[in-house]
Amino acid sequence: MKISPTRSDRLVPMSGSTSLGAVLAAGLLLCVVGGFHCLLALLGVNNDGHVFADAQYAYDMSLTTWGWIHLVIGLLAIACGVGVILGKTWAYVAALVIAFLSALGNFAFIPQAPLWSIIIIAFDVLVMWALVVELNEPQ
Repeated sequence: MKISPTRSDRLVPMSGSTSLGAVLAAGLLLCVVGGFHCLLALLGVNNDGHVFADAQYAYDMSLTTWGWIHLVIGLLAIACGVGVILGKTWAYVAALVIAFLSALGNFAFIPQAPLWSIIIIAFDVLVMWALVVELNEPQ
């Protein structure tokens, strides 16, 4: 008696799948992005003004506020990255949302830390690309 997989089981790439490497890379990159966010959070919460540029712009917030924003996004990104690596179906959509929010938040943070923000945005785009390619792959 053969049991056919359900729709939710087919969303998780199996070993030998052509997109397994891209999904594992997306999960790992999301964990790295989460780590970068936690580092920025540590500097922001400690109000370390020597690291960040002193810029005035329309959506100006204190470094402590930015630190807490980065901490929340970073912890969620690490959790979703681990979920993607473990092949949890809920993690795919959650990882897409977190990567988008991370890119959006770092776009707003560019005046404070331009290099870090651009690197994290690039990683977020790679994560979103890999996950969208996997979710659109016909089963």
